[in-house]
Order: sequence, then C-alpha cells, then structure tokens
Amino acid sequence: MTVEELETGAQKTEWDGFVASHDESSLGHDSRWLSILEDSFGHEPHFLMARDDAGHVRGILPLVLVEGLVGGRALVSLPWLDIAGMLTEGSEADDALITHASRLARDRDCRYVELRALAPYKAPHPIETHKVLMRRAVDTPDALWKAFSAKVRNQIRKAEKEGLRARVGTADELDRFYLVFSRNMRDLGVPVWGMDFFASILARFPDQAKLVFVEKDGETVGAALLIAHKNVALVPSASSLRSWFRSCPNHLLYWEAFQEAHRMGADTFDFGRSSPDSGTHRFKKQWGSEEVPCYWHYDLVKIDAPPQRNTASPKLKLAVETWKRLPLAITNRLGPILVRRIP
Repeated sequence: MTVEELETGAQKTEWDGFVASHDESSLGHDSRWLSILEDSFGHEPHFLMARDDAGHVRGILPLVLVEGLVGGRALVSLPWLDIAGMLTEGSEADDALITHASRLARDRDCRYVELRALAPYKAPHPIETHKVLMRRAVDTPDALWKAFSAKVRNQIRKAEKEGLRARVGTADELDRFYLVFSRNMRDLGVPVWGMDFFASILARFPDQAKLVFVEKDGETVGAALLIAHKNVALVPSASSLRSWFRSCPNHLLYWEAFQEAHRMGADTFDFGRSSPDSGTHRFKKQWGSEEVPCYWHYDLVKIDAPPQRNTASPKLKLAVETWKRLPLAITNRLGPILVRRIP
C-alpha cells in the first residue's frame, strides 16, 4: 500500500469516483474542499490517497494544515466541517493513511492531528466524543408536518401569522444571508467566516448548495445555507435576527429547509453538530432529530491533551464578551482573519 497526495486532474477524477462509489462518504470528502479551504483561508492542503499494489485507490484522507490559535499548528480533517476523516476499503488502507498523516505532522512541525469521523478508528487515540450530530429522516412535507410536535407546528404557524415568509434564494443574494449571519455571530461572540468563503462554496457546489431566507416586508430576518451530499441535506450555517425571535423565524426557516431537502431528493436532514444539552441541541431535538455521535481522533505529537475550544471555558469567556460589544463593521473585518486559525 502506497500513499500519495492529490495534485493532478487525473488524481482528482479518481478521488471523486471513489467518494461517489463509497456508501459512507460525506460532504467533507468531496475534493472541492481542497480549493475552497486553500483559497478562502490559506490552509495548506494535504489530501492523501492510498493505493494498493495494483494501483487502485483503497482509501482517502483529506487534511489541511491550520495555524491554530488554540493548540497551535495542526493537521485537521477538516476545519469548519463536522465530519471528514478517513474513507477506506480495509484496515490496510487505514494503517497506511494514519502512518503517513502522523509522519507528515512531524515533518511539518505540527503539534497534533485531528480527524473528525462518525465511527471510532483503531488509531489514533485519544478520541473525543463531546459533540453529536442531530439528524432526522426526511419525508414528504405532509408526512413531516404530521410527525412534528404540536409545539413545532404552532411556532411555524406563529411566524406565518406575523407575516413572515420563507423562500429559497439564489447565489447572487449572498449578501442578504451574510448580513443576518454575521450579525448573529457577533451577538454570540464568535468570529465570523468571510463572505468570500460562502461565495466559494456556492460557486463550487452550484447544484448542491442553496440559500434559504425568511423575510418580512422585504427585510431578511433569517437565513440558512443548505448543502446536499448524496442522500443527506446539511444546514451548516443558519441564523435569525435576535430582534425577531418572538416571531419564531428559525422555525419557519428550518421548515422551508426541510421542504427544499425533500425537493432535492434527500432522505436525511442534518442540523449539524451540537454540544449535548446546549440551547442549539434542544432546538434541534424538538424537530424529532436523533443524536449521532461524533468521534474526533487525535494523534498528540507535541501536546498532552486535545485542544479545548469550548467558548464557555474561563480562558475564552472574556474574549467572547468583548467580541459581542464590538461594532459589526469591525467584527466582519477581523472575524475572517481570526477564524482561519480556529479549526
């Protein structure tokens, strides 16, 4: 078994073919993330391919090098995304990719390797399971509506009665999405990703990525990014203006996203990762979603424990509270600079 890095167009064709044919592939395995993360954040890509003696691809591992603010320099699979990690056919490919990643981390003077997966690997260790995906089956709109709790249905109706309307938008409306998203991220005390990052996603996934909006009299009060991969529709980023929370815009936003997911042919709706018992976790659970454990594996090269990025930690609380009080123009300018160093 040999391991090489994705570099040529021919390799990309093989990579994409392997991802398309593998039942366990996720959005994070798509080769387009190499250029998205490199162009938007300047991350150094190392997309690894394992070949058998006959030259057939038996496994892949997308990695990028991140100069982290917390934990230091690292190889991560992959930043921003919930899951990527290894996609293989057999333990021999697993071993080859892990060995190569570990050697690469030491050659590039990294402090650790982080692999985000939905299943535990034989190595590396330790494994963190502090995050879960929240997923729900997608059905016809009528079947979904009947399956939702009375509380969820009432909150959707409340949004509609107060004059809010939901629709699927187009890529050229990205500024409408970003205005709501960046403001909400500032209010949460979290640095925001740059608009060019989302533009890159929409440009490279023209048939799979959609923007969903909730509006009132032409004003955008809620917005979400919806991306489909095979049978899974994922909402990695969604926000509503806090001043409209009493009108339940988030419920109408996700209801429209569910309907669009069905139109796109998805049978699974992925709300994204959450910390158990958090506010976002409770919101996602009320839709009838179920927890899917995330297994984040670490090869600790130069640190003793996995990096802790919890914003509730004493070290980050002050930074979060300070960020909330900054003008939006400043957070939108500084956020993209900082976020490239937060895997």
